[in-house]
Amino acid sequence: MDKEELLPIVSEDCLGYIDNILEMVNAPYFVSNGMRPVSISSDKVVIEMDCSPGMRNSNGFIHGGAIYGGMDHAYAILVNIKGHAVGQASNISYYRPARADLLRMEAKVVNESRSFIYCYVEAFEGEKLIASGMFTSFKLNEVHK
Repeated sequence: MDKEELLPIVSEDCLGYIDNILEMVNAPYFVSNGMRPVSISSDKVVIEMDCSPGMRNSNGFIHGGAIYGGMDHAYAILVNIKGHAVGQASNISYYRPARADLLRMEAKVVNESRSFIYCYVEAFEGEKLIASGMFTSFKLNEVHK
């Protein structure tokens, strides 16, 4: 993805960080797992993930690890917009099996302190909530201000 493709989905408050966002949406994990950004702002990131046959478990449902991977990357984009942060903890609940070929993940900032960013992330199949969780990241202070 290049800058011109990204600009229409990035909010004005994030335009100064477009290079950071480009790194996240061009990350090998993101691209190779069929993910793409839908909208990006400093308090919410929405992505979609195409679910390939290789992401299914023995019952034909989307594997929980694949769902977690999409949720984790939506959150990673959000917490790395203005600088670098690393994941510290996550707690996920799964509510129903996912069957669709497309999932949507939404990450929202809940609270931010000098050292931590707390986010709530949801995974959807259409309008149905598949999973949700709290994610905590530690800011790398040499980059964040």
